[in-house]
Amino acid sequence: MANERLETSYQSPYFKTLDVTGKMVDMHAYKGKRVVLSFYRFVTCPLCNFRIAQFMKLYPRIARDDVVVIAVFESSKEYITEYIGPKGLPFPIIADPTGVLYRHFGVELSWKKSLLAMLRPVSMMKAMWSNKFRMGPLTGKANRVPADFLIDSDGTLNTCYYGTDINDHLELKKIEAFCKPKVHMLNRKAA
Repeated sequence: MANERLETSYQSPYFKTLDVTGKMVDMHAYKGKRVVLSFYRFVTCPLCNFRIAQFMKLYPRIARDDVVVIAVFESSKEYITEYIGPKGLPFPIIADPTGVLYRHFGVELSWKKSLLAMLRPVSMMKAMWSNKFRMGPLTGKANRVPADFLIDSDGTLNTCYYGTDINDHLELKKIEAFCKPKVHMLNRKAA
């Protein structure tokens, strides 16, 4: 599938690859778990770094055995490791410098959407001056637009969120709601 947007209620595309630490990320292995799959731009993108900092505040509330979080960056494994450091993040990070997974999930490139982010200068400035941001070379496409996918435990796409600009991700409260423990009601017969 070449840059076609995915739709909810369909099966998520399958992929199997190594994360930046060398561990296998295999979508078949996550059957029975809910997956939060987020596509970012490049690892030194200030907007992406700001989003990761926000996401890290949410992460302790959603981290559990039945939830998997995966981040994808359009940077090399070596540069991601160098930039993030030896501690890394508490979830798998996939390096996709050639954009294979981006194309697989229909994550787009758009100069128009890149320019739209400039209409939100406050969020741009917050990201640039965040204490989580460190300058570095651009190691991906400047016009890559982020996307987020929430995948149900049966592999069905629950939510396909394509950013409206380079600073637009799915709301964190929607991710948190998706990750909440599922309550199963037992039908009980009246005695």
